[in-house]
Amino acid sequence: MVKTLDERAHSVAPLDEQTTAALLSKSVQQRACVYVRPTDEEGGLTISGTVTDGEDGFLTLAFEQLDCGNVDRLVGGTLDVTVEIDRVRYTFEVLCVDRSNEVGLTTLRVRQPENMSLADRRRSPRRHFQGRTRVSLTGGSPGGEWHAEAVMLNLSVEGLACRLAEHDAEHLRIGRALGVAFCLGASKTPSKLKAHVSNITEGGTPGQVVVGLAFIADEQLASHRTELQRALSAAR
Repeated sequence: MVKTLDERAHSVAPLDEQTTAALLSKSVQQRACVYVRPTDEEGGLTISGTVTDGEDGFLTLAFEQLDCGNVDRLVGGTLDVTVEIDRVRYTFEVLCVDRSNEVGLTTLRVRQPENMSLADRRRSPRRHFQGRTRVSLTGGSPGGEWHAEAVMLNLSVEGLACRLAEHDAEHLRIGRALGVAFCLGASKTPSKLKAHVSNITEGGTPGQVVVGLAFIADEQLASHRTELQRALSAAR
C-alpha cells in the first residue's frame, strides 16, 4: 500500500491561463515529478510519479509499482496535484478521468487545469548533515547495470540532493527511476529506497553536478519513514 509522504502543498500565488499552459507544456518536456493525493482525504494516499504526456486537454501521469486497489479509488475523483518544474513547485486540483496498466507501470489520465498556483518552495524541512554521507545510486541502462557513488548534500522525507561526478550524471535524465542506498547516523545498515531524478544542476565544483532525487512512495519508503524522521530531528 502506498503511504502518505507529508502534508499537502499550500498555494501561495495563482497563475494565469497562458502561464499555466506554458508551464504544463514544459512539465511534459522535462518529465517533471508529480505528487498526487485525493482532495477529500486529509492525511490520505500520496503517490509520486512523472508527467509523460499532454494533449487534447489532458495530462498523462505515470507511476511505478502501485497497488491497483488504491489506484482504482482515484479514478473519477478530484486530485490534489503538485508538480515540480525547474525546481519550483506548483499545485492544482484536477479530475482523474481513467487509468491504464503496463508491466510495472500505471498511468493516470487527468484533465489539464486552466489555472494552477505557485506552491510553497518545500513541503517538508531539509536538513544538512555534518561530514560526508555516501549515497549509492543504481539503475538499469542499455549497456547493463549502471552504478555511481555520490555525496549527500541534504535530506528530507520527500527526497535528497547529492553531489555527483559530471561523467556519471551523463547517464541520468529527469524522471529516471533509480535505486538509492545510504546509511543514516551511526547505522551500518543502509536504507535502500527508490527515487525519481527531479532535477540536475551544475555544481559549484568543476566536474561536479547536483542531482535532486524524489523518493517513490512505496512500501520501502513507508518502512523507513520513522528512521528518516529520526535522522532529520537529530540533524537540527
